[in-house]
Amino acid sequence: MSTPTISTVAYISQQIVRYFGIPIFVAGVIGAILSTTVLFSLQTFRQNSCAFYLALMSIFDLSELITSLLSFIMINGFGIDWTQNSIVYCKVRLYSIQVFGLIAKNYLCLATIDQFLATTTTRPQWQQWCTVKLARRLCLACGLLWAIVGIPFIIYYDLIKSSLTGKLTCVITSNNFLQYYNTFHSMFVQSCLFVITTGIFGLLAYRNIQQSSHQVLPIIRRGLAKQLTSNFHGLAQLLTPLSLDVLALQEALHITESSDTTFNTHSDLNLLSKLLQLRYVTFGAAARDAFGNALLSQYQMLAIQCEDQFSKGNDATIYVIHLDHMKEQFRLTQINEFEKHVQDSDGFQLVVGDFNSLTFDDYSDEYFDTNIRKIRDQNSWETPYNLVINEMKENVYRDCWREMNK
Repeated sequence: MSTPTISTVAYISQQIVRYFGIPIFVAGVIGAILSTTVLFSLQTFRQNSCAFYLALMSIFDLSELITSLLSFIMINGFGIDWTQNSIVYCKVRLYSIQVFGLIAKNYLCLATIDQFLATTTTRPQWQQWCTVKLARRLCLACGLLWAIVGIPFIIYYDLIKSSLTGKLTCVITSNNFLQYYNTFHSMFVQSCLFVITTGIFGLLAYRNIQQSSHQVLPIIRRGLAKQLTSNFHGLAQLLTPLSLDVLALQEALHITESSDTTFNTHSDLNLLSKLLQLRYVTFGAAARDAFGNALLSQYQMLAIQCEDQFSKGNDATIYVIHLDHMKEQFRLTQINEFEKHVQDSDGFQLVVGDFNSLTFDDYSDEYFDTNIRKIRDQNSWETPYNLVINEMKENVYRDCWREMNK
């Protein structure tokens, strides 16, 4: 390769180191400082052994950045090699790079092992090893171990004068140590040892988390089923004195579960129907695993249709609707769409549900201002409107609840 070509390649390499190395160094320093600050400043993390490992790892990552990447940028980006001026700096720099890097990787392995032990459910006694006290001892022991392992770098690194350039270079002076470094240290100690350890225990921790989620979920479902059963009994005590013929429910939870549990919508509604002696039950799901509308009746239902299908004929038709809870304009649009389906229906029609709209006739001015308008203003909720109710009255609907309670 000609001299001009070599000079061009060297210049390009120098510019790459300058303009890419400096941003990487700055970003790394900021990231390490932020992560260390967060992990040490919050009490939740200070009491967690895994967070303790990661915090110390960030500190040694920062130290490695300063001793390794900064000097690399100065040497290859600006041609400033501080190792040529001091044999002490030559030895300390290489020793620090090796030890700081090994300690940081070791602490990452300890954090991974800690998570494996913490997530183990088959052997709960292993979780006793996940303590900050033990973490401090392990970190101290590992730090001393790698500090001892790095001693040969202090012994065998030295400044040697190059016969070609005449400059001093910081290199390994022992052929035996050089062979050890190339064949064992760089390939196994610096790389394979930590990669294999982190990979194995990372996969084991992931498996523990997957198994734990499968075990905990049925317990949660059984607890929720028990709670819902208690709620249904309380609801039945309130409604039984009313001797209901028909009960319409909004926001009935539509849950589809496997056959190994009895916690599902159908069984819950059947329980409520038995408690209230309403023999016939139907449920209309809005979407899979979402809320829907339900109807419980003492009388047999001649037709049951959901979504956009509505029964037609001379029989009574009951509609269970739930309008938007955010904006009155959306509710007006929904009620107008609903009207398109109702216009072609014959016979008696009953509309029940949550309209999320008011009729001002139900309140005195003082009560309305104090208990409705004022509270909604304080919570930055939507201003109360009665447009939907007025729209329904204009379409000759009658407020049955109001007329019954005059």
